[in-house]
Amino acid sequence: MQDDRYSAYVHRPALLIYVRRLVNGDAHLAEDIVQETLVRAWQHPDVFGPGFGSARGWLFSVAHNLAVDAHRRRHRRGEIAVGMVPDAPTGDGVNAVLLRHEVHEALARLSADHRAVVVELHLHGYTMAEAAKRLRVPIGTVKSRAHAAQRQLSAILRQRGVDRTALCA
Repeated sequence: MQDDRYSAYVHRPALLIYVRRLVNGDAHLAEDIVQETLVRAWQHPDVFGPGFGSARGWLFSVAHNLAVDAHRRRHRRGEIAVGMVPDAPTGDGVNAVLLRHEVHEALARLSADHRAVVVELHLHGYTMAEAAKRLRVPIGTVKSRAHAAQRQLSAILRQRGVDRTALCA
């Protein structure tokens, strides 16, 4: 039975390709999800036993569920969109809270069209093509709105006294 559990590793390359697509190309997150999938396979040897069905299907289902969970976790913690702005290094986190507030305020000052593009691309993590489809506009419109939104956000934050290095720290 132990040898059967090693057969899960045969599916690792295909799992990695599949998961990378699910996490928008984030190689580190994809590796973590595949690793967790293989750990779960190791913990459930019955999956590879006779009469269970497709072990490969089980692996892909587990990987899919882990990717969805990771996305939900990141969304809840605010790591997507505004959370993509790294926290400023402070002992008490005050600077990070203030920076996030400034970014939220700046986003609120964008036009509805520009804000919608930023939300689709950065909050929801869609590609340009996916955002265009969801917003029902041409991809070129999404690209130009994203570029304009980035310029406007930079100008607004500069006006509000937010140093560019604070955003990249």
